[in-house]
Amino acid sequence: MTSKTEPPTLYYNKDAVAWNLCGDRLEEIERDVSNFHETLGGYEPTPLTELPNSHEFGVKKVFIKEESSRFGLPSFKILGASWAIHKVLVSEFSLPSNTTFSTIQQHIRTENLKNTICLVCATDGNHGRAVARVAYLLGIKSEVYVPSNVLPSERAKIKSEGNTNLTEIRGDYDEAVETAYKFSLESKNRYFIQDTSFTNYTNIPQSIVEGYNTLLNEVDSEVLKQTGTKPGLVICGAGVGSFAQAVVTHYRAGFRKNSKTKVMIVEPSLSRCCNKSLTLGEPSRCDEIQTTPTIMDGLNCPTISELAFPILKSGLTYSSIIDDDECHSAVEELDGFGIATGPCGAAPYATLKKYFRELISAGDLNETDSVVLISTEYKRIYNVPSSSRL
Repeated sequence: MTSKTEPPTLYYNKDAVAWNLCGDRLEEIERDVSNFHETLGGYEPTPLTELPNSHEFGVKKVFIKEESSRFGLPSFKILGASWAIHKVLVSEFSLPSNTTFSTIQQHIRTENLKNTICLVCATDGNHGRAVARVAYLLGIKSEVYVPSNVLPSERAKIKSEGNTNLTEIRGDYDEAVETAYKFSLESKNRYFIQDTSFTNYTNIPQSIVEGYNTLLNEVDSEVLKQTGTKPGLVICGAGVGSFAQAVVTHYRAGFRKNSKTKVMIVEPSLSRCCNKSLTLGEPSRCDEIQTTPTIMDGLNCPTISELAFPILKSGLTYSSIIDDDECHSAVEELDGFGIATGPCGAAPYATLKKYFRELISAGDLNETDSVVLISTEYKRIYNVPSSSRL
């Protein structure tokens, strides 16, 4: 293997839909997660909107799942963060597994723990804000570390969530994760809530992955309602691979017998840890990939999650890359359709536009299929690519 290997722009695993993930509790976990979120104040399914130009892609319908407002935040990340934090605190307080969020809030007040417990994480935007919001709702502190590429506007949003301290790391996302993790180890009352896994740190990332099932259950229900069938293709952003792991796990779960839904991920051409890892057949490491600034900040990750890699290797059909100009164009086009999304949210639409002909040629898309694009964030400020300003 050589770190100089350049991956193709489109990774393809034709056998992915034949793979099933076996697990005794997969169906039960999905049900528990959805039940938990439905008991939180302000829960409602996010919109699944049909695009007006579906016919251009040679398919039956193209939908976009708009995660522009989830529990009052402009991203889906709170689904994973809230479920993981719930599981951590239920275990820490020796409470029953079906304990409600409001009961945890009451326990913290009764035991006077609000100045004792601190949630810690690293983020390039939305995950950190989600952790900070849950901490605020629980009445406890949070400590959020951000890499240097996070814009001041995004840092301000995180700090707006209440009793949150934000620290900038003059390095990339991996360095922010490492620093946050070390900080959490300094006290037993600090809980590291991170959405990427590494050696000896897998339980909480797995819980975060589980938490995204609420979104996917909503997708299945609404697509079935509007088309009478399941999605033929679901496209999502990659990042470290955790959300992609959730999507693949959902559609390749053994209890979903004969599921033919294909999953495709998208990454920035400047930072493609999943695409490269899948091509090389092993997880990428920090010294094997260089990340540079991209408007897709939330997807700008140098190292794939250790938990995600084997799932993606077996059950992911396509891994794609796009550049910033393609993504910016997708943001503007979706805005013209009345869909307000940021670059990470528009990336799935950009990759469908770029690669749909190749998927049709491979026999993986046809006129009976419905495609779901998962837009993971609301419209936000970003630096427009210089070439797009011409």
